[in-house]
Amino acid sequence: MPIGAPCLVLTGPGCDPPGWDTATVSEVPACGEIADYRTCEMVNLACIQTVTQQIQYCR
Repeated sequence: MPIGAPCLVLTGPGCDPPGWDTATVSEVPACGEIADYRTCEMVNLACIQTVTQQIQYCR
């Protein structure tokens, strides 16, 4: 799945996996950078998207 793909309901119940938000991030941030990170959560059969600031940890 591309980085920051839209929050869509998949076949059956569920949401897309979390990822960097493509509205503000064009590629995976470098080590130590802070960028917008998108998560999706299923609430009452609707996929709700949340974007928060996250740090890209170094490996």
